[in-house]
Amino acid sequence: MSGLIARLGRHLDLTDAEREAILHAERGERRLRAGDVLVVEGGESHALYVVRQGWLHSSTKLVTGGRQILRFHYAGDLIGTSSMAWSQAAATLTAISDCIVIDLPKTELGLLFRAQPRIAGLLYAIAAAENVAMSDRLTTIGRMGASERLSTLLLDIMARLRVTAGGSSIPSTCR
Repeated sequence: MSGLIARLGRHLDLTDAEREAILHAERGERRLRAGDVLVVEGGESHALYVVRQGWLHSSTKLVTGGRQILRFHYAGDLIGTSSMAWSQAAATLTAISDCIVIDLPKTELGLLFRAQPRIAGLLYAIAAAENVAMSDRLTTIGRMGASERLSTLLLDIMARLRVTAGGSSIPSTCR
């Protein structure tokens, strides 16, 4: 089954035409091994991705040379939305475990939006919800101690896995 159909189907009963349009927009899958980089921050951004299997994280490079993890991505997640309107990637996407991701080229996404406006609206709502979650994480970083931040992170992971992965499946590389 299509990763995007599964993701959107959690929020909306998709019509047959919407399902067909999504299947047409998706352009195959990529297999990544733990540690592989899917997209490099500042590099070209031609697609969004749906995680079919595994875990990834998005991160940004700091001026000190370190890296800040921005978000974890699990099966069912749509990733790359922060770069949707730009030709350059806003973050680096790295596999934490062996992964399968489905390519959703931006050119196909534009055609999908024109043909299926409900899908466009739902993807916009998902991107807006991710922005709210990022604001919450920034507040957490600025207002909590280390143990509180870690507790909040673990609770966020568990809550998201219940929705996206149907339970708390932790990749074997993280155990």
